[in-house]
Formats: sequence, structure tokens, C-alpha cells
Amino acid sequence: MIVVAVAGLVGLAPVPEAGAAGVPRYVVSITQLKAVEEQNEHDWFTDEDVYGGFVVTSSDTKRQLSAFRTQLLKGFDEGETKTLSADKRCAPAGEILDFKSGRSFLDARSGDRWLCRTINTGGAGLEPPFTVAGTLYSSVSCYELFENCGKHRNDPRGPYLALDIWLGNARLDFSAGGLYVDLPRVGMQRAYTMDHRANNGHYRTSVTVERVA
Repeated sequence: MIVVAVAGLVGLAPVPEAGAAGVPRYVVSITQLKAVEEQNEHDWFTDEDVYGGFVVTSSDTKRQLSAFRTQLLKGFDEGETKTLSADKRCAPAGEILDFKSGRSFLDARSGDRWLCRTINTGGAGLEPPFTVAGTLYSSVSCYELFENCGKHRNDPRGPYLALDIWLGNARLDFSAGGLYVDLPRVGMQRAYTMDHRANNGHYRTSVTVERVA
């Protein structure tokens, strides 16, 4: 099941054209995950360990702007919210601190760390319109199923291990006009949510957008 949400309202305020001087730019961060409802097949004997893969794509050109896989957040109880580490949660369009994975996207599960440039460091940020798409998984240890679990190295929204359990897709569409209305001044932030539903489970991702230019 794919859940789509549209962020912001398209207002009448004039927005600078793409590529023009002074065009607004933004930093996108995946800040929290909430277990609204655990999957029925698991919640009776164990808590779920959850991670996600996220891709930011230009709505105009369809070009991938950023991609990363989050850290593993362990031991979700139903109704619990967990926060991602500051150096492992933003869509990396900025300064990379430690890139170990050797693939085309950053992977916190493989030990990558990064910080996105913000207003405090004069970073450029992402130019709208863009789409944030994410997929969540429940981690399954190979020894639990006595199976050979291969790593998926080339798809940021694919599972880290082949037998990890899909928890649903979701996306947010950000328009230039909508963000201009929601965040009229540099330095402002706003939180948005997207809901992942699959196999009777329901998880909610919190997405924070900061205007940096």
C-alpha cells in the first residue's frame, strides 16, 4: 500500500523561479518513527526493530537528489516513538562526515555518518519541487530463520537483508509554492508526517523541513 500526502498549501505569494538568485532552498530530515500499530504476526512475541530507506526526487526532472538508509531503531512497542541520531537522519545534500559503504547512497546501517548543511553553515539545500519517498522494514536476523540472507547493496529503498519484512511505502510531495507559504523565512522549520501501512501494521515517519536559503 502506498500512502501519498501533499505538503503545504499552494498560496498566492510570488516564488522565485527555479535557478534564479534568491530561490528558496531546504534541508529535509527524517527525524522520528512511531509504531502506531505493530504487525499482528509479530507483536505477540517480540518487539520490532525498524529501519527505513528514503529517496528525494525532483518533481520536475525526476532526477534523484538524495538517498539514504537509516540506522536500525530497536525494540518498538506499540505506540512508541523513537528519534534518529542527528548524524544519520537528513537527506544528504551536504557535508559527508564518514562514508564507508562504497555505494551510491549513504547507509547508516553500514556505519556511514553525515551532517547536512543548515542555515548555520551556509549550505545550499534542496530546490523544490521535490518528492520524499520512503519504505520501512522490520529487521529479521538470519539466525532466527536459519536462512542465508543476502544484503541488498544497490537500492536505498530495498531491504538491508533479503528476508527483512516490508512495513509499507509512503511519500510526501513538496511544491515550491506550498513550502514558500509554510516556511516564509530563512531558518524556519516545519514537521510533516507520512504513514506506512502493510500487513495490518501502521508506522508513522516524521519529516522535518528547514528553510536554509
